[in-house]
Amino acid sequence: MTPTASSRRPSIGTRLAVALGITLALFLAVVALALERAFEEESLALVRERHEALLYMLLAPAEPDETGRLRLPDDLPEPRLSIPGSGLYAMVTDGAGDPVWRSRSTLGADAAPVPRPAVAGTIVFAPGDDRIASALLVRWEGSDGRDTDYVFEVQEEAGGFDARSARFRRHLWYWLAGLAVIALLVQTLTLRWALAPLRRVTREVAAIEAGERQALSTDLPRELTPLADAMNALIDAGRRRIERSRNALADLAHSLKTPLAVLRSSAASVADRSLASTLDEQVDRIDRAVDYQLQRAAASGRQALSPPVDVARVAARLCDAMRKVHATRGLDIALAAPGDCRFRADEGDLTELVGNLLDNACKWARRAVRVRIALVPPQATTGEDAAVPPDLVIEVEDDGPGFGAAPAVLLRRGGRADERADGQGIGLAVVDEIVRDLYDGSLLLTRGALGGALVRARLPGTPARSPRLDPQ
Repeated sequence: MTPTASSRRPSIGTRLAVALGITLALFLAVVALALERAFEEESLALVRERHEALLYMLLAPAEPDETGRLRLPDDLPEPRLSIPGSGLYAMVTDGAGDPVWRSRSTLGADAAPVPRPAVAGTIVFAPGDDRIASALLVRWEGSDGRDTDYVFEVQEEAGGFDARSARFRRHLWYWLAGLAVIALLVQTLTLRWALAPLRRVTREVAAIEAGERQALSTDLPRELTPLADAMNALIDAGRRRIERSRNALADLAHSLKTPLAVLRSSAASVADRSLASTLDEQVDRIDRAVDYQLQRAAASGRQALSPPVDVARVAARLCDAMRKVHATRGLDIALAAPGDCRFRADEGDLTELVGNLLDNACKWARRAVRVRIALVPPQATTGEDAAVPPDLVIEVEDDGPGFGAAPAVLLRRGGRADERADGQGIGLAVVDEIVRDLYDGSLLLTRGALGGALVRARLPGTPARSPRLDPQ
């Protein structure tokens, strides 16, 4: 899991907010469509009832004249029928479709075709895009006993109906939009309240990383309590395992020191010089292995919840110690490091790393030793990796003879450039193991500007083999 991929993954809060937002939007859309449909159907039902009332209003005063032709009064209870261009029209046609009577409102207006009812006494309701019409078929029995069909028609401009529907739709969407805003606000507050324990766990994990806490609190909802207990047990078990491993290696190495010293002194008294040389060589090899294991016991590697270490303070302490050790030689040991140089690593590892490099440089230096520490941008970064911690670069340089052997030889346990010098040749091997194996870093052995050896160790800010905690 890379930091970039982790940062692109949406958080739980974002996923819930998106899911609930989409659900809310779909729900409100369905509600809006259902309400629009119900309003239109109810409005059309009201128009149909009004048209039926108008048809029966027209039918009530209708009477045949002396010629047998159906007549209706000019003034009717509905005032809109007496106003030209009012948008409400009424007419009566005979069986052949010829007009028998028209309301005054039809003056200057064209009549729209209306479906003719097939059965007398039935009403046909025909809503259209421009007009809404209704027709009633009446079979009138004349004085001569013959039946005459008349069609009573009522037509209404659809513009008023459409305007009411548009006004209702506009108000409906305004109200639903306001309701959506309120629902989203309530949803956001609810999510923040529900996810507050997770944010608290994230803050506590960050506090453990910074060394401000030792464990997670268990005052959490019951769904998170097992997780907190498991993490606390894991943290405690890791600390105890590291401590046991260190103590075991240290005890083992120290327990071998006395027998080795006895063997070394005994080898000096052996009469057979060949045997004495062999014994001394083997004891020396065992002694180097013991020292190597002692230094390995001090290195633990980067822990997932380790606090940042002030690297400049560690290096300054080691430089002061080396000045005292080599006071008689008058070495010029200079340290260049930024004031705030904090790096997430084990302090013992950094002490071993800088201490071995500094000790090696002081042994071979003629007059000057330079230690440079810096935090640099991570290698192969992109614009999305701005949150990735910087790498730590440690350079130790001296003005000695430089490396007289290939780096591969010097990095082997016991490999030395000059067998005449003091030491056991394990310092660079320990450094290489700490840098490469424990921190996935890189180690470069080259010649520096002072003419001697230059060792550059680079530790990545984020381990490549373990996921990065991202407190979102």
